[in-house]
Amino acid sequence: MYIISVIEIDNHEKRSRRPPPTLSCEDFLNWSNANILKHLPSWGSFFTWTNGRFGNENVALHLDRAVCNEAWINFWRNSSCTALVRHQSDHNPLLLSLIFSTVKHATPFKNFKVWTSHDDCRQLVLDNWAKCVRGQGMSRLQAKLCNLKNAFKVWNRNVFGDVDAQVKFAIDEVKRNQLLIDAEGFSDQLYLQDLEAQLFLTKALNFQEQI
Repeated sequence: MYIISVIEIDNHEKRSRRPPPTLSCEDFLNWSNANILKHLPSWGSFFTWTNGRFGNENVALHLDRAVCNEAWINFWRNSSCTALVRHQSDHNPLLLSLIFSTVKHATPFKNFKVWTSHDDCRQLVLDNWAKCVRGQGMSRLQAKLCNLKNAFKVWNRNVFGDVDAQVKFAIDEVKRNQLLIDAEGFSDQLYLQDLEAQLFLTKALNFQEQI
């Protein structure tokens, strides 16, 4: 199995004023055919590399691809490849999916360090810990911890929001812009929209990393 970045193999895999070099395309196709390799179809953005320039100087290529042999396909059967959104790079990363599980597990409670930097965090703990609960010893402690956990969940959602959802929204926006460029062709306006979406995604990822 190969995840490779190579030259485009046909005219439709390059968006530019100049056509792709024919000799290089033929060399790669001959190598692929000689080794009986299969090209896995990729979902997502078709053009996986761009030079990031404006106007007529912009070049986009279907450069990155997943290549495998017949034995790989027969063994995995459900393998697939997805071109993810391009972010802070000139390439779209490729995600190879082989096995997935439909079993859902309960999400554990997590205490985020960023909470302690908020002015209201200490008061939230004091107020909820002071609430009266029934029981003695460990059962009473468990009840207090459960109340505090539920309070933190609500407080986190109201104050910080769903950070993962914000990241997903930002990724979807970048993906929408890049697919729009693929479908309608390059324009400076669409490219500027893509840059704004990239900036929003960077901020969302930085905040997610802090948490």
